[in-house]
Amino acid sequence: MNIYCVFCTRSSEKITKTTQKLLEFMAKCEIKTLVMAGADSIFSAYEKAFNHVKPNNEDIFIFCHDDIEIREEPEIFKNKLKEALSGDNGICWSSGNNQIIRKRSMVGSRTMESRIPQG
Repeated sequence: MNIYCVFCTRSSEKITKTTQKLLEFMAKCEIKTLVMAGADSIFSAYEKAFNHVKPNNEDIFIFCHDDIEIREEPEIFKNKLKEALSGDNGICWSSGNNQIIRKRSMVGSRTMESRIPQG
């Protein structure tokens, strides 16, 4: 299993402090990082990176912005990612909160979710 992180940034020449910290964090986690600079669309950049890598089913892909800070120890972060995507889980996300949310299954028009608190 490989873990990849893809994020978009406006320019690869002017990396902000926050972006540099994110790159360093991902390196400490041994997560392969792809920086998509100057893309017209964040979604087309994510798609281009995904198609470039051609991940296996067991690989983990992180799509995120370049202006986030992860306040977790690298090993704990990796373990929580693996836990969030264990079993039949295919999607997890975190947006402006302190939890990783994993999408377990669809029941009718309802989505069952479980939350993994972050430290």
